[in-house]
Amino acid sequence: AQERPNDRHPNPNFVKDDIRHRNRSRESLVRMELDRISEEHPMHDQNSQVNKVNKNREICVCRLKTRAVQLSTDHSTSLEEEVLRIKAEHVDDNQTIINDRVKGQLKVTRAFGAGFLKKPRCNEALLEMFRIDYVGTAPYISCFPSILHHRLSSSDHFLVLSSDGLYQYFSNEEVVAH
Repeated sequence: AQERPNDRHPNPNFVKDDIRHRNRSRESLVRMELDRISEEHPMHDQNSQVNKVNKNREICVCRLKTRAVQLSTDHSTSLEEEVLRIKAEHVDDNQTIINDRVKGQLKVTRAFGAGFLKKPRCNEALLEMFRIDYVGTAPYISCFPSILHHRLSSSDHFLVLSSDGLYQYFSNEEVVAH
């Protein structure tokens, strides 16, 4: 077979890495995702304040109890409270939630970025084909965090910070088991 110019990627390792990535088992994907988006939190400070915004979920593993303790709430359309909040802020818009997504676009209800769902002028700056039908001026999604204060103890082993992508596929227990 003759190689064509379009068959080559500028970075040949990218293609190899992509093939390797696709061939990994579910367990390996967990490890890769944890390596990529989780951070080990230094536990020398007895108090830890957790800010929950966007797609992140923080869980703390208590060694003595050998279980994952979820310290944050997933702010998404899966939470009825979040859906009701958005609908209450947009009573004139009967299409605030479409296919379990805010304006049919985003599953998370609190996020940094996504300005087109926060301000009409950001929505208007998009190409017409990407715009949403923005009704009113209130934001559809929020960037206001919910804050939880958690006192760390010697039984807390580590803290996992990650995006919602990880938790679409794995439970808290599956994540901390690896």
